[in-house]
Amino acid sequence: MRHVRTQAGMTAIGWLLVIVLAVSAALFLMKLIPIYLEGFNVGSVVSGVASDPEMRGVPPGKVVRTILKRLDINMATSVTKDDIYITREKDHILIEVDYEVREPVVGNLDIIVTFNKQGQLPVR
Repeated sequence: MRHVRTQAGMTAIGWLLVIVLAVSAALFLMKLIPIYLEGFNVGSVVSGVASDPEMRGVPPGKVVRTILKRLDINMATSVTKDDIYITREKDHILIEVDYEVREPVVGNLDIIVTFNKQGQLPVR
């Protein structure tokens, strides 16, 4: 009686599919990681401005300029003046940075990531 040996290992097409998936995942991560690192920088700038005692009682325009200056120092280029919202409430000023980042991957396929970072600056 003869026993049929089963195939052991992957074919060339199988290896090609694994390589294509690995390269696609690496490309996706290489595009996504800098976006999230910049988002963490924006969050730290907002919380830094909100906890800065020298920022208490300053006009909203100065708060926006300070945020933009600190973002420029941290090389966060995705946030513009139009993405920063300052809202005065009873006992604090709400600082909100709401923006999105679009990064092209391949052809007309883009990665779109939205961020909303907030901080509260005491009035006095």
